[in-house]
Amino acid sequence: MSNRRGRAAEKKPRAARGTNKKGFMNLVESDIDTKRLRDIKLADKPKIDFLLSLAPNPGCENCFANLFMWGEVYGLEILEIGERRAVVYNGRDNYLYFPLGGLPQPAELAEICAAFARAGLVAPRSRIYNVPPDYPQIFPSARELFDFDENPDEADYLYDVERQIALSGPKLRKKRNHIKHFLSQNPQMRVEPLCEGNFARAMRFMDAEDEKKCLFAEEVAIGSAFANFRGLGLYGCVLYSAPDKIAAAAVMGEISGGAHSVHFEKSDKLSDGASQMIVRCEAEAIRGRGGKFMNREQDLGDPNLRRAKESLDPDIMYRRLGARPKNA
Repeated sequence: MSNRRGRAAEKKPRAARGTNKKGFMNLVESDIDTKRLRDIKLADKPKIDFLLSLAPNPGCENCFANLFMWGEVYGLEILEIGERRAVVYNGRDNYLYFPLGGLPQPAELAEICAAFARAGLVAPRSRIYNVPPDYPQIFPSARELFDFDENPDEADYLYDVERQIALSGPKLRKKRNHIKHFLSQNPQMRVEPLCEGNFARAMRFMDAEDEKKCLFAEEVAIGSAFANFRGLGLYGCVLYSAPDKIAAAAVMGEISGGAHSVHFEKSDKLSDGASQMIVRCEAEAIRGRGGKFMNREQDLGDPNLRRAKESLDPDIMYRRLGARPKNA
């Protein structure tokens, strides 16, 4: 899924805003007060959804739910800059997310970085995370101010939901066979939408799977997801292999441009075919909500996750960038 933003003209900073000696927009004096950083609240969802809509893309980080659910784990804070801009700050690891709102001019982006560096919140050449892949092409002058890089561990895997339902083609043949085996071995299987009626059971199942792998930080994020399920606009599905036995469960949410993110997915490794069956269930749930693409997020350099995501034959890789200010 390509970003389809129009090629914006690079405007000169308005004189009313003022410029510094390098000609950058002097935003710090009037707009950027890092003392106003605060935790992300559920009540911020309408505002952040609006800002994300100004520059939509299918990346999993461009989603209020992800920012909110992982806020406690990463110490995420938000700084609002006027009505059409906000910046998310990772307080645990001390770096900035690419600003929310319409695409910032390179000079504005540099000024935001400088303000956080002056406040001692980031290093002068700290890497900005989640830069849209096409940003350097839209603003060629950005390469004069920033060094850009691409980390394959940070790329999102996106899949056409119709392909994941049909499982057509030789690359997905094994998935079809696993699903057939699951169905034949579990004649009483059923799928339920994730809802208040099965929250407690599904959450216990997901927490137990996390504990097996010592994924304690993810337990915190999952707890936030269930505690704020409706407010975050989440949905999901629960796969049973028998009337009272969960084989897999997933929590999902909409991003933009027809893409939906699989925020959390857990399956019982002792239930053959459950991990393949839940993917099809997710694809069907996304299609039922009018979605076209499933974002299964990053592999974070984990070889097992990478093999699993590649085995589903991704249709698109969303290769977000990082950016470091030059001459800071």
